[in-house]
Amino acid sequence: MNHNLVFTKSGDSIQLVHHNMELVNYYIESLDSTNKNNFIISDTTLVDNINYLKQCIIDIDKFLISRFKFDTFSKFVDIELYNQPVLNEIHRVWVNFQLEKASIITLLGKVDNELVKKFRDINNILHNIETKKIIIRSSDARDWSCKNIFGTDIVDFNTYNVTIVFNDLGRYTYDKWRNHDTNINDLDTNDWESLGGELLLRTDKPFETDAPKNYKTFCKNNNLPIIGHTIGLGNFVQSIEVVQEILYKNLKTGCTNLKLIV
Repeated sequence: MNHNLVFTKSGDSIQLVHHNMELVNYYIESLDSTNKNNFIISDTTLVDNINYLKQCIIDIDKFLISRFKFDTFSKFVDIELYNQPVLNEIHRVWVNFQLEKASIITLLGKVDNELVKKFRDINNILHNIETKKIIIRSSDARDWSCKNIFGTDIVDFNTYNVTIVFNDLGRYTYDKWRNHDTNINDLDTNDWESLGGELLLRTDKPFETDAPKNYKTFCKNNNLPIIGHTIGLGNFVQSIEVVQEILYKNLKTGCTNLKLIV
């Protein structure tokens, strides 16, 4: 069964699938019962980055055509750049162009260092777009939570497109281990006793993974259960191209409010 992140103004939906619908239903019911099922994306730097990438490509293309008659980047000038296949093609062209024109950075630097920056930023900003993590906050998210009735059974080491952000008081066991804190039995150890009102959305590929070997050893040596660091709320049903289009279209027009709906 699927559930949806729905942009309330446009009605556009990002469809999600999850292996634990009991968790999804409980989380949404808890939000609805407290009138907190109203999320907002406050960080719109994704749109800013896409616009800046477009400007870098336009400026570099204009210079390369006027100076060398190179139209290498011209095909990207009049198309949308939020689409992952397009980003992959830009990266491929950017790399191959330097392999073919090994002195291009030197030539750009002789004309204007700003051109060097924009040429390099094509790659830098592209990767920022690909790895962008979007925080989606419920109203009063920092104060709202519901009891985690599932315990640590729902906490794992996988990467999901949408996860619940940890915002309990304290640190969970994995976070303590990662930060060299071996004082596990202190009161500040908190292994997801509650579920908070912040979600994290990411568009890179989800995958399953196991606990690090040395973390397993740490848990064994300290007689601790192997508890993960992530609570997944779902992965995209639609293609990444569709999801990126929905995100860009809504953020660009200021549609930043969402609801979780089954």
